Amino acid sequence: MTWSRTDEQVRTDANGIMLRPITTDVFVRRRAVELFEASSGRKLTHTDREDLVVCIDADDGFEIAKALEHRGWCDVDAYLVDELDQGFIREALDELTEQWVRALGVKLSFSCGDAVRYRGIARTIVKVFPDHARYGLNAPGHDSNTYTVVSAEDVSALEPMEVEQ
Repeated sequence: MTWSRTDEQVRTDANGIMLRPITTDVFVRRRAVELFEASSGRKLTHTDREDLVVCIDADDGFEIAKALEHRGWCDVDAYLVDELDQGFIREALDELTEQWVRALGVKLSFSCGDAVRYRGIARTIVKVFPDHARYGLNAPGHDSNTYTVVSAEDVSALEPMEVEQ
């Protein structure tokens, strides 16, 4: 499938390195539309695809359907809502994040059991997701089956004094 727009920018850091894909990136939304079209079996027009790219702000089929209805889609019904609820946005983001990790050769700095800082708070890494450059974190001393998944770039090392406390 070929898209007509060529003015879409890829977000980069100050060094020109592509940043981690996020759901507001147009290329993520376009891939999500492709996955939606393939999984739903719907044949969308170019205008329908563009409408869907604009409307997939949420991972909630009902909210997406409401936005499409505001854009003039007349076949918005419970069946469409169900199709829009199938996780194609998350699937696109995961797929493109894996490609980003491979293309940039992103390597994780920490391992399970390491104490790190996340949003100013000491946490323990209980799970590592190398394909997505993410960590599963929990508060020290808590059950390792309960964790929050965060991007590797949001985690930093604790200072030596913090580790001893």
